[in-house]
Amino acid sequence: MGNRRATIAIVGMAPGANEERQQTPFVGRSGELLNRLLELAGLRRGSMFLTNTVHCRPKEGGRNRDPLPFELISCRPWLDTELRLLHPKVVVLMGKTAIPIGFPGMRPSDANGLVRATGERIYVSSYHPAYALRQPSFTKDIFAALRLAKELADDTD
Repeated sequence: MGNRRATIAIVGMAPGANEERQQTPFVGRSGELLNRLLELAGLRRGSMFLTNTVHCRPKEGGRNRDPLPFELISCRPWLDTELRLLHPKVVVLMGKTAIPIGFPGMRPSDANGLVRATGERIYVSSYHPAYALRQPSFTKDIFAALRLAKELADDTD
C-alpha cells in the first residue's frame, strides 16, 4: 500500500490485528516506530510502497502468529506481482519471513544489514520494527538499513 511510483518498497511479515482492521501495513506501535525511523533517515512513508509477505492475518485463537510455510508459498505470487509491477529500485526486507525473499536460508541476525543486488532490484535486510519494540537496541539497525536504502535509491537515480 502506498506510492505506486516508489523507488523503495518495504516488505514486512504479516498483518497483525491493527493492520487487518485498517487494511494498511505497519500500523500500531511498530508503524509509529517505523514512521519515526523513516523521518530520521530522510524518508517519508507516503513516498514508499509498504506491503507484507502475506496479505491476510495468520491467527490462532485470536492471537497473531507467524505465517506457516504453506501460507508464505501460497501468497508469494501476490508479492512477486506487486514488486514486478511497481519495480522499486530498493526493497527493504523486514523480519524473519521477509528476509528469505532476498537472502534465502539466512536468519535475520545473520542477514541484518546485508545488501544483495539482482538484475531487477537491490535488497536490504533489516529487523522488523515490532522486534525493536521488544529489543530496543535493534532500533539503530533498522535506522541504518533505512538510511542505506535511501542512499542506494538516490545513487541509482
